[in-house]
Amino acid sequence: MGIFRNIMKPRSRDRPDEKSKGGAMMPIWGALMGAKARADLVGSEAVYSAVSRISSTIACMPLHLYKNHEIQHDDPRERCLAYAPNGSMTPFNLKMAVEASRLVHGTGYVMCVPSEDGVTLERMDPLDPSRVQPLRNIDTNEIWYQIALDDGRTVTVHNCWVIALHHMSTDGVTGISPVEVLGGTLNYDKRIREVSLEQLAGFSDSIVLNYPTSLSVEKRNEYTQSFLKAYKASRGHVIILEGGVTAEKITGSMVDPKVLEVDNITKRKVASVYNMPPRMVGDAASSGYSTSEQDTMEYLKLTVLPIVKQWEETLNRKLLTYQEFCDGYSFRFDMDALQRGDIAVMAEKHSKLVRSGSMTLNEARRENGLPPDPYGDQLFVSRDLIPVQVVVDHPELLLSGKTNAA
Repeated sequence: MGIFRNIMKPRSRDRPDEKSKGGAMMPIWGALMGAKARADLVGSEAVYSAVSRISSTIACMPLHLYKNHEIQHDDPRERCLAYAPNGSMTPFNLKMAVEASRLVHGTGYVMCVPSEDGVTLERMDPLDPSRVQPLRNIDTNEIWYQIALDDGRTVTVHNCWVIALHHMSTDGVTGISPVEVLGGTLNYDKRIREVSLEQLAGFSDSIVLNYPTSLSVEKRNEYTQSFLKAYKASRGHVIILEGGVTAEKITGSMVDPKVLEVDNITKRKVASVYNMPPRMVGDAASSGYSTSEQDTMEYLKLTVLPIVKQWEETLNRKLLTYQEFCDGYSFRFDMDALQRGDIAVMAEKHSKLVRSGSMTLNEARRENGLPPDPYGDQLFVSRDLIPVQVVVDHPELLLSGKTNAA
């Protein structure tokens, strides 16, 4: 119970009504999801692919606390989100774990643990959604969370110390599990696979022996036994026939085309529920675009951007006071980091921003991991290129064609 000593009561900015402290609590059913969701994730390649891709994308993007445009490196909240959320996890691990829980269970939880003063953020721990039960205070309508500990005990924590991220929610408190939504589809896909495996296990080519009508029953049995012995000894490669006996091989298909059709339908339904292009879960035939870049852009706009927005607004609400928010503090993801692997896109971006006076050379060099240039802190505009200040202070130089008097 040590880490819960300072989170049994809300922070000052979110203190509940006095009646809430001893009031009756009512469970909000619908948030508990356990072994079934995890089993469906392991048993479905399409669901695993969707969860892995989305959670990895979110985990790859740097997340920082800004004041206006400056990262607040000395703030403990920045340390937790950008360097070490707790004693054993990296920011990548934390974001991936929370996203995986959100995409499987419908809600991902993070416990914000304060230091001794009860205010300063000390650590952030992901919670198992199957151990978290939302509660609503009947008198004040405030949300609390009942958390089951490893030793069997439970603690009740105010919502200001718990970050809850939902896949989809109709009440803003409990999330709807995508795996549960896909339950019928995954069950049907599983049964088709089982039938297919059973057929595959019993599959073998058949041999038909044609006997002359003049052969007696004894001779037929003799030839049959001789054939089986030779066929088995040669492992199906050597067949010795005599007495006018002929053999015909009947070959069947090992894979039923309808099984592949069901697999593609499952991928499309999984992509639909997770709001992502089918190409992202392995169904390339369903892409409506001619290039993968267009699919990627759709994925970033329709799948990743709403998730990023939810993370940012939730962190702003739970970790900032209203006065800090008004003073320019905010949590923001760096979505440009997703382009780091595309050299052509990064080069074009920096070229346009530098030449238009929107970015300094040193800012561009910093994003590429290069050391600063002594003269790289000025803004330039094209012609080609000159400092912006020359345009402002000496416009006559542009008219005369003299641009080297900076």
